[in-house]
Amino acid sequence: MQQDDDLLKAMGLNPTTMDGQDKAKALRNILFTLNQRVGERVIGGLNEQQMQEFDKLMSDDNGDEQALSKWLQSNVPNYAQMIEEEAQAMKKMHDERMERLKQS
Repeated sequence: MQQDDDLLKAMGLNPTTMDGQDKAKALRNILFTLNQRVGERVIGGLNEQQMQEFDKLMSDDNGDEQALSKWLQSNVPNYAQMIEEEAQAMKKMHDERMERLKQS
């Protein structure tokens, strides 16, 4: 998918040199890390009532991602900005690691 390749490129990886299995693994790792980082920031900014609502949405068995996304957008006004900032921080960390590897 083009979106997947775009995300890999944004993180400093070259999807054209990766087989399907490596792409899938890299995407899982990137998304897992990004979700963790953004989630920590979201939780840190919630009040008690919002935290209870968030917990309920996260524990729902039906896993309604659309409801969770809508809730995040309405209760965390800078949610999209958080995602962008954390993605950029991850990219910067990756670039710094690659630079250190080149120098060693």
